[in-house]
Amino acid sequence: MICKNTLQINTPFYVDKWLIDPLSNRIKCDNKETKLEPKVMAVLLCLAKNPGEVIQREQIEETAWAGMVVGYGSLASAIIKLRKAFGDDSKKRRYIETVSKKGYRLIADIHFPDENNAESEIEEAINETRNESRHNEPLDSARFTEQKTKQALIISPAEHAEKVPYEKTAHLEKHTETKKIYLLLFLPVLILTLASAGYIYLPDTNNRKTDTNTNHKMIHETPAIAVLPFRNLSIDPEQEYYSDGLTADLITELAKLSKLSVVARNTVFAYKDLNVDLKSAGESLGVNYIVEGSVRRLNDKLRITARLIDVNNNFTLWAERYDGKHEDIFDFQDKVIKKIVSSLEITLTDSERSRLSNKYSASIEAYDEFLQGWQSLWLQSQEGVKLSREHFFHAITLDDKFARAYANLSFSYYLDALNGWDTDSEHILHKAHFYADKAIALDYSLPQVHFTKGMAYIMSGQYQQAIEEAEIALDLNPNFADAYGLLASALNFAGQSAQAEVEMLKAMRINPAHPGVYKVIYGEILFNQSKYTQAIENFELVLDRNPEYVEARRWLAAALACENRIDEASWQVEMLSASGSDISIQRVEKSLLFKDPAHTNHFTTALRKAGFEP
Repeated sequence: MICKNTLQINTPFYVDKWLIDPLSNRIKCDNKETKLEPKVMAVLLCLAKNPGEVIQREQIEETAWAGMVVGYGSLASAIIKLRKAFGDDSKKRRYIETVSKKGYRLIADIHFPDENNAESEIEEAINETRNESRHNEPLDSARFTEQKTKQALIISPAEHAEKVPYEKTAHLEKHTETKKIYLLLFLPVLILTLASAGYIYLPDTNNRKTDTNTNHKMIHETPAIAVLPFRNLSIDPEQEYYSDGLTADLITELAKLSKLSVVARNTVFAYKDLNVDLKSAGESLGVNYIVEGSVRRLNDKLRITARLIDVNNNFTLWAERYDGKHEDIFDFQDKVIKKIVSSLEITLTDSERSRLSNKYSASIEAYDEFLQGWQSLWLQSQEGVKLSREHFFHAITLDDKFARAYANLSFSYYLDALNGWDTDSEHILHKAHFYADKAIALDYSLPQVHFTKGMAYIMSGQYQQAIEEAEIALDLNPNFADAYGLLASALNFAGQSAQAEVEMLKAMRINPAHPGVYKVIYGEILFNQSKYTQAIENFELVLDRNPEYVEARRWLAAALACENRIDEASWQVEMLSASGSDISIQRVEKSLLFKDPAHTNHFTTALRKAGFEP
């Protein structure tokens, strides 16, 4: 055994029979060789410096992720990857032991190479692995930025490590990991739903890389447009909600036009705070035109810039600057919509003209409260949802006919019920329905209010009513991808998985850069049709982008078990357990919404086979 803290970061050493080379991030035993992600190697080194001792998870995190704030699942994921690399037996640990409520301990023998007997062998093995690393193609910064944009902020350390030698990636790795962790912190713990394209957008950490099912530029019969997040140029960073809200509202307004295809907000917000090549962004999003701009707000004064670009030739069709006061914000939105309609030669129907002329609120103060609530709701956290309600209630106090504020209140209670944050679920669902009904009564023409009502119906087990609300939303906006997702979810829960698959594929075609939750829903639909191989592919794609997506990992474990890939399924269950997720069948059954008990039994039987507890 080596002495405490004598191990150096560039010192090759053995863990049992495995040769560890920290500089190349590789481990080797006999003819088997594995390359570890840099952070996974950092965790191994932290444990190896103190063999046989329990190392608290906080200490490991501070060492491996120095200066970063990380989620609970980051360390758990690294431990699972180490165990898998070593082939550690889940029933009888030989390498890394979990010490409940304390941390982890390396229990395998640690030793240095024997200079007399193994020097030449070690040198040969190390040179081989390092030479292989040097032959990997470097990734220059421009290519890295483009790749990061296309993958919407989420690049797995494994992909990065395969392309850049370890010594050359320190500056890029730190930046990438920070971005990744920032997004993951705001992902929901459990979500079976979509973000309404009219009300909230999810960063989806995870979740923006186009897959093989939709990896092509869509051919639109109508112009396709994306509104990139407007930059906040205000001195006060807390004005971010205003620039984000303005972007989201322009998307909502443009989505009212039947002769224009608009990319959903939960996709375009992956480009927030990035300097992107517009032509590349247009190809990735599958659009012909992009709107971009900036907002500067100082007290009651506003300066907003905006321009419309044809990404096929990088030609600016129009660009203008608007100076005015806060209460002029609706006039600015009208001007931008009219400019786009005029530039793209779109002919409006009478109903579209009517909808566009309809102001959401007569009170600019109520609108400001709405935008602040919207920003808090976006976080999807219990505290964020609670804070959002305060803003929405204030908004309807200022304007009691503000339909969108009522609809967002409904959605906040839906999230409460979904995540089990309130023990009185019946009361919470009653409120979700009450405020959705109020929103519909005030403005029936908004497709998003019907989406919200449909989600409340799903939580109440009223699937036919949810289907009807989704169909109304699609009548109002045939390009509303999330409404197709709602329809697919309702059909799947109602036992009509074949038709659900058809509708979900429509959602994915309309929004080719769809968030990961689309794939989770699609995977669940495939699972219910016993199409396990395809389901596994979808769940794995989601987890490649966001390893902490609990629902995707749970369904992946079940699908693997159904394919009799028990060892792989067990690893998924262990990863869930290590991240603190509940792996009891009883808890899972409470969250299942299937109308047919056979579907519930199908899923829970698979989970038992994978290793879930009663």
